[in-house]
Amino acid sequence: MNDTCSVGRGSFAPHPPPAQDDRTEATRPSSAKTLPLSLQTLSSRATKRPSYRACVLGGVSAGIVIATLFARTAGLTPGLWIAIASFAVAIALFLAAITKVVFGVEQFSFLHYQIAALTSTGALLAVMHVPVLPALDLLALTLAVAQGIGRIGCASAGCCHGRPFRFGVRYGEGRVAQHWVGARLLPVQGIESCALLLLATATALTIGRDSGTAFVLYALTSAVTRFVLELLRGDARRQFSGLSEAQWICLITAIAIATWQRGATVIVAALLLVATIVLVRAGRTNFDAIARAVFAARSSGRVHIVAKLHLSHGRVGHRDHYTLSSSPDLTPRRARSLAKFIRDLAHPDERFVLLTGDRVHHVVFSQGEPS
Repeated sequence: MNDTCSVGRGSFAPHPPPAQDDRTEATRPSSAKTLPLSLQTLSSRATKRPSYRACVLGGVSAGIVIATLFARTAGLTPGLWIAIASFAVAIALFLAAITKVVFGVEQFSFLHYQIAALTSTGALLAVMHVPVLPALDLLALTLAVAQGIGRIGCASAGCCHGRPFRFGVRYGEGRVAQHWVGARLLPVQGIESCALLLLATATALTIGRDSGTAFVLYALTSAVTRFVLELLRGDARRQFSGLSEAQWICLITAIAIATWQRGATVIVAALLLVATIVLVRAGRTNFDAIARAVFAARSSGRVHIVAKLHLSHGRVGHRDHYTLSSSPDLTPRRARSLAKFIRDLAHPDERFVLLTGDRVHHVVFSQGEPS
């Protein structure tokens, strides 16, 4: 399918000043101590879906069983490994229970559970004078398998989805937030699942070499993979200074590994640091907030504001018409990018025409004309 659009110039009037009440819910700050309501609700719904639970539990079980086959290669007895794995699982379950008490809703954050399990298990083994690095190697293999299979559950439940794209997965009501329903969403969960299962294979092949090598391979590769794939995500997530919470955790992980191991890991950590600086200075596009604004504009017909972007929607006959303006003014390149986003979000099978004015850009979709 063609990814181009028609561009012209128009003499349309700019947006009228919007009323304060027209701001979308996405532009209103939420409490730092609680998650946004939609994020709480969808997180709870996702974790309660049988397919999601089956993939998570199946992934963890498969990871432990597979790692048990490599226990002697790593230098541990199968019995000792199973005891270590059971402790790590108990830590994750304890954190899940605490999270439910604090936030009042069941959630699942693999990165948080992973950090808790690795640090707690490593500390306990060090105190008990049990070899730590072989255990971390086996835990790395377990985590790679568990998350690789678990991401299939994410795809089934509709959580952790990607941004609108020319091809992708469509979800119905109840699986994604209302403003994402029916949109073609990039299957980020499937991409990450494949990457992690490949990483699990590489990790398994590395066990038995120098102790800790498999763990470093997993920790650094998964951090880089997650950092990059976060750029393709479209769902609502915590963000700080232009990066998601997960990206900051990945950066800290890479720096910690580089400080410990040195060598080639320093180069990887440095590249992530440079990427972080670039992303922070450039500013992050909040795709979820823009999608909310598009949905609100289509529902109300009023002007909505998100991140200084003024957006409205109307219909003339069979044509959908969006008006875009911003302060500072939108560049034609930025306007075209937003037009493609709106197309992939709400008009995936239609062609659009972009009309540029002095301060305002107009996007017109023609129903029944595929792009």
